[in-house]
Amino acid sequence: MYIEEQRYFNMIKPEEVKNRYYNLSLSSKKLWHQYPDQVKTIGQKISHTKKGKSNGPCSPETAAKISASKKGKPFSDEHREKLRQAKLGKKLSPEHREKVIKTLKYINTDNQ
Repeated sequence: MYIEEQRYFNMIKPEEVKNRYYNLSLSSKKLWHQYPDQVKTIGQKISHTKKGKSNGPCSPETAAKISASKKGKPFSDEHREKLRQAKLGKKLSPEHREKVIKTLKYINTDNQ
């Protein structure tokens, strides 16, 4: 089978590899099962890299440091425009609209 596969690989032009065909190599000698690390699924790779690392909620001290570092940094005009464009045309449900109005009223009464 490998000889037959190589015969077909020899018919493929090198510039067509990755564009027209899914093969990454034009050699039947590079077998996918020879390299067990490359056979792992994405989930297995992610699991392997996260083993032994904390991925839960951070400590209150760390959360306070992150929050403090983000405060006072204004958005650039370009970033503000991108945020505005992302929200344009989106319709809020009546329930969500009421919730937003209540939140805004609460915020406005606290600032005065």
